[in-house]
Amino acid sequence: MATKKFILEVEEGRTMCHKCPFQTIDCTEEIYNILDCGNYNLATMRIKELEEIK
Repeated sequence: MATKKFILEVEEGRTMCHKCPFQTIDCTEEIYNILDCGNYNLATMRIKELEEIK
């Protein structure tokens, strides 16, 4: 089975609640504390595939 690696890119800043991509979840749960919406603008989140270095 092949696996792929990804990079999550997000800009520094503050996420405005009305632009938050996680509006439908309870962000107070500990599992979601990985990304701090007070320090990162989650609306700018991008996922990129990590390219292998040969």
